[in-house]
Amino acid sequence: MKSCIWLIILSFALGQSLIASDADQQQEAIVRLEQAISKTDIFELPSFVMKADVQIEDHGKMVSGTYELLWNGPDHWREQISVPGYSEVQTGGKEVVWVQRSTDFIPVPIYALRQALGFGPSAGSPQSMSLV
Repeated sequence: MKSCIWLIILSFALGQSLIASDADQQQEAIVRLEQAISKTDIFELPSFVMKADVQIEDHGKMVSGTYELLWNGPDHWREQISVPGYSEVQTGGKEVVWVQRSTDFIPVPIYALRQALGFGPSAGSPQSMSLV
């Protein structure tokens, strides 16, 4: 899905730059492209709340839990995951993240949930991006 959006934006940008014959038109095309990209990133919003009921597999059976992200900008956010047997709260401040979790490690199903969301602290992989 992400690659499809980027492909559309890239083709739009390429088309605009080929159509733009002078420097003013090219600059206008660049500004439009930057605006389009910023509108696809929810983290550009000043604040929002994202809540979800989630299901993860735990030892062969599906268990229900909750996910919540409170966003007030990159320097003020809170993320909470709660499933039976595991809970985690992360709070982000200016260049610092506080983490409280019920285990010393991130269970594989929680890691997979973060990968499915496409962001979060398991951002070491190229498929996701960090909140920080």
